[in-house]
Amino acid sequence: MTSDKPKLKDMPNLDLFLEMQSAERGASKNTLSAYRQDLLDFQTYLEEKGNSAETAGEDDLSEFLNHLSEKGLAAGSMARKFSSLVGYYRFLVTENLRSDNPMQSIKRPKTTRPLPKLLSEADTGKLLEATQRLPEKTPADSYAKCRTICLLEILYATGMRVSEMISLKRSQVREMQRFIAISGKGGKERLVPLNDPAMEALTQWMRRRDE
Repeated sequence: MTSDKPKLKDMPNLDLFLEMQSAERGASKNTLSAYRQDLLDFQTYLEEKGNSAETAGEDDLSEFLNHLSEKGLAAGSMARKFSSLVGYYRFLVTENLRSDNPMQSIKRPKTTRPLPKLLSEADTGKLLEATQRLPEKTPADSYAKCRTICLLEILYATGMRVSEMISLKRSQVREMQRFIAISGKGGKERLVPLNDPAMEALTQWMRRRDE
């Protein structure tokens, strides 16, 4: 019965690489463990083809990365494995353990930023209801509750960014037209309409703030 465990004798510089990462870069145990697993995964892949990480060429590395992509590996995991391979082959060249760097011409996999997760309409409704139940034992409590309701109602009604919300000035509020003027990137201004709950919450907040 053959063992599925990678043959470490075919990757004799792995431990030295990890030691260097720990000593020179201060890599954490978790990072070192991730490096080790990434490189052993590559070694295992190559052994099935009768090759090893120490002698792998650019084509071997490209095929391995394509193999991971076809398996549907997450973009973040792909990026980490790519970085592990870059670091390993750079180390081999720096230490004169290899004359060429096969990773030098391979492009880094593209990663896409995940879209922000949005609250469902039901969850948003629960959040707004919860703010209505905030205690008002002191004037400070009442003040904070009024402000919180205003913030949430406007964010929900307009979809504006939190950064836009916290930098909002009173001069940007067009009460008569029931709009908020928001300055975006490049100084471009856009008008965002307010629904009835948002307008009511904003009016109450401005009245309370001016008291």
